[in-house]
Amino acid sequence: MSGNENWGAEEWRQPVPAEGDTVLFAEHGRILPGSGDGSIIGRGVDCRSHSFKLVRPRYGRGVDLLVRHGGGDERFEVDHSGRIVAAFEPLDSDARYWLLHTLHNLHRRAADDARTRTANRYAQAFAEGRLKKRRRNGRVFVEIAEPAVAAEADGAIRLTA
Repeated sequence: MSGNENWGAEEWRQPVPAEGDTVLFAEHGRILPGSGDGSIIGRGVDCRSHSFKLVRPRYGRGVDLLVRHGGGDERFEVDHSGRIVAAFEPLDSDARYWLLHTLHNLHRRAADDARTRTANRYAQAFAEGRLKKRRRNGRVFVEIAEPAVAAEADGAIRLTA
């Protein structure tokens, strides 16, 4: 025993559920076995930096994924109905870990994509002078005005700034 077999299983490396959460599955970081083909993946993948817990919050039927990694803790809803739990039940621990890791990566990529698209939309609106600042009830809101549409004499439609 090299002493590394349970590295990643320490309690301080695990995400902490909120009071009232029910832990459905908990998978700590690990070195996942490789494909055996001699490639880098064939030698195994070190995933000890990420630990996951699938929990049912105190209220509601949904399921949340808790993640702890070097960047801190994350929590997001995976399924509002709770039906996803059945997909995890027949899996062994490593397969469950891979699936949780994949859900986390999908969430991160979707959030990054949404952030980039929103930033690009606001940058384009700024460049075109379509950002509008409004005050309502003592608060300031920034809105994007849609480009004006003008109909040409020949029936063609063109956007105007």
